Amino acid sequence: MTVTLATGIPRETVEAISLDYLDPADVDLETFRNDPDTLVVPNAGELLHRTESQRGRLPA
Repeated sequence: MTVTLATGIPRETVEAISLDYLDPADVDLETFRNDPDTLVVPNAGELLHRTESQRGRLPA
C-alpha cells in the first residue's frame, strides 16, 4: 500500500515519515476517482483531525 498526502505540509516533512507527497495544485480528483486502484477519501483531514463538534468550523 502506498499512502500519498496532497497537502500544504512541506514535502520534506511528509517524506521524512515515509509517505509520498503530491502537490495539491496537481490533483485531478476525477482522474483519481475513475482509477479502480485508488481510494479517494473526501474531506479526509476533516474527519481525521477534528472532533465531531469541530467539523465544519475553522480553528479559532
